[in-house]
Amino acid sequence: MSVINTNYSKYFNDLLNDSPKISSLLEGCHFRNSTFEIWFKHRSFIADAIDQGGTFLDIGCANGFLLLCLKEWTKVNLIPYGIDSDLEHIKDCKVLFPEYKNNFLHLPLNELYSTGQLIPFGLCHWPLIKHIEIFSNYCFPTNFDYIYWNVWDNWEFNTIDSLTPVGWLKQTRLNPNGRLILGFYCKENSENMKKINQLQRLGLKFEKVVENPYGQSPVVAYLKS
Repeated sequence: MSVINTNYSKYFNDLLNDSPKISSLLEGCHFRNSTFEIWFKHRSFIADAIDQGGTFLDIGCANGFLLLCLKEWTKVNLIPYGIDSDLEHIKDCKVLFPEYKNNFLHLPLNELYSTGQLIPFGLCHWPLIKHIEIFSNYCFPTNFDYIYWNVWDNWEFNTIDSLTPVGWLKQTRLNPNGRLILGFYCKENSENMKKINQLQRLGLKFEKVVENPYGQSPVVAYLKS
């Protein structure tokens, strides 16, 4: 597969022409000792979950390279937003997206799990007050058209309470007709499907579950608001 693509922007093709830069960007996405061609096979199918333009929040955005790739692979007008617990990653995002540098937030992930007043709503309970303040205090939108959560490998969906982040994101942070996209990154797809099956047994109904057509991890599953 040729790296250069006439459908890509000049900015993106210039990045692809810079092998050391691409290696650094992949490294910053924890995709080590690899190439853009392999990255494409592992990630490009995620773009199929994006069917129109809008705001896109990546939770755990790393250096923003996946967001940039999704903009190029979809060719719709995506407005990127990202949060990450690593300040250096956020600095990298601001370099990668100079026109959107205010759309990236350094937020220690434990703040997303801080204690607060628990408010019940259906599937789960969530310390909601704190989180509304987090978004508004940093001049972020409170709702998005797309939210992508790269589900952490150590997050086990084995109780109703473990649905907490899914319920909070789906029910309070999506615009009408918005889409929550969950990415499962276990090395074995059987482990990814095990988590998805656990979520379904706990009552979550996915709009669609998509396995990587190239056969490698990840698997994505998504829900409408």
